[in-house]
Amino acid sequence: MKNSLVTFVCIMSLIIMTACGGSPVDKALKKVDASIEKLEKINKKGEKLSKEELDALGKDLEEPLETLKKAVDNDEVGAITKLKIVGKLSKWALLATSIGMKNLDLDELTKDAKKDIPADVPEKKE
Repeated sequence: MKNSLVTFVCIMSLIIMTACGGSPVDKALKKVDASIEKLEKINKKGEKLSKEELDALGKDLEEPLETLKKAVDNDEVGAITKLKIVGKLSKWALLATSIGMKNLDLDELTKDAKKDIPADVPEKKE
């Protein structure tokens, strides 16, 4: 009986610890996904957004981008999550430029992506 009680308490504590929210990186990626969905809907309609609407879209992603940048800089995420981050942000940037956003600053994104390229793979010159 005592073993069953201890096992039950351990299982419940594990469930409570893992069920509370999730990591900040996961939350930030969900916000990026939501923004991508908005951009895809706008892009399908063939609309162009005004400067104010584009600024609002960029403002919505300031906090998630800061969270993702800190996670990548501090090596809080693994290689696969880094690839997810780069892929999602690249997709967001492509969609944003297709609906009218100009002058995207992708230096930080490409700098982080280039850090993860193995040394034996030559970088393409454009």
